Amino acid sequence: NIFAINGLPEEVFSDNGPPFNSWDFIEFANRYDIKLTTSSPRYPRSNGMVERTVQTVKSLLTKCLLEKEDPFAAILNYNVTAKQNLPSPSELLMGRRLRTSLPVSCKLLEPKFPIRGSKDQLKLLQERQKAYYDVSTKKLYELEPQQDVFVQEGIRNWKPGVVMKKSGPNDYIVRIGEADYRRNRQQINPRRMSEETLKCEPEVKVGTTSSETNPIVTSDYYTRSGRLVKIPDRLIM
Repeated sequence: NIFAINGLPEEVFSDNGPPFNSWDFIEFANRYDIKLTTSSPRYPRSNGMVERTVQTVKSLLTKCLLEKEDPFAAILNYNVTAKQNLPSPSELLMGRRLRTSLPVSCKLLEPKFPIRGSKDQLKLLQERQKAYYDVSTKKLYELEPQQDVFVQEGIRNWKPGVVMKKSGPNDYIVRIGEADYRRNRQQINPRRMSEETLKCEPEVKVGTTSSETNPIVTSDYYTRSGRLVKIPDRLIM
């Protein structure tokens, strides 16, 4: 219905929800030559603009439900409101203002295509927001194929894996066990292996009368970030 009204897009960027991962939608996109691009699985921040818009619309609908107002009127007012020195969403999409309950001149409702400078202004705004975000963000270096890593599965669950290839600007195909997964770089940490092999506990002969025993030597312990944990020397009485 949306494509029939607004036309076929060249590319659809979405999350990995069932409506966009279904075989019917993939077949539909192939039939009409539409490129499908999905965000990083289990990483909503890679689709932050859409997630923020959904959060705003949900907040509008919640307020309308509490105050018993018309939700369609609230969405209409949202679409005709200009934001951050940019035209309103309706002007960016259709090139004209939408008529609301507020009085307005008919000349202001006439189409004004093309909207000059809006695309450059939107790109400049996005670059500025990215610069603000990068100030407090640690830059992560690229990973190499066949590199041993830890992959985040859940909030505090990290599993060992191997990088297979890079699939996007910030995405990698990693192999965990016998299956391949696509994950964001933020969900992958390099795995630093200890150079020393695990040393076994020395044998102690039965019936020895010596009061001194050899200490147990273990391999170095590394955290997920690769930091070496140094165990302090303690006197055991």
